[in-house]
Amino acid sequence: MEIVPPNVISVNEFKVESLNLDKKAMAVSFGYLLGSSKAKISKNIGLEENTVNFVLGCLAEMKQVTGKKIEKEEEMKEKLVNTVTRVIREVENLKKIKDASAYMRAFNKIHCYKINFPEVEM
Repeated sequence: MEIVPPNVISVNEFKVESLNLDKKAMAVSFGYLLGSSKAKISKNIGLEENTVNFVLGCLAEMKQVTGKKIEKEEEMKEKLVNTVTRVIREVENLKKIKDASAYMRAFNKIHCYKINFPEVEM
């Protein structure tokens, strides 16, 4: 693991913690590096919520909690918006699956979805 400079944080992970189709929501977490420490924030997102506003709010919370800037913030914002949008699209595609075993495979794939972003290069 690379050490991030102490004046910035680096977002390095997105994970779906749980999926609740009845409430049309998912719990997600964003992992980040702060110096040599790892931390994360967890949030709930409605499947019909504005993805851009959700990601911007999460990034703003990370900055507020840590008092630090986010490294490559514009690039990370774009990656996170694309990732969250892709996961929501996959959840919406569950409605189209009629076969029970195919549905459960797709559901489980989303339910444990995790993406690691490349290590920070300094």
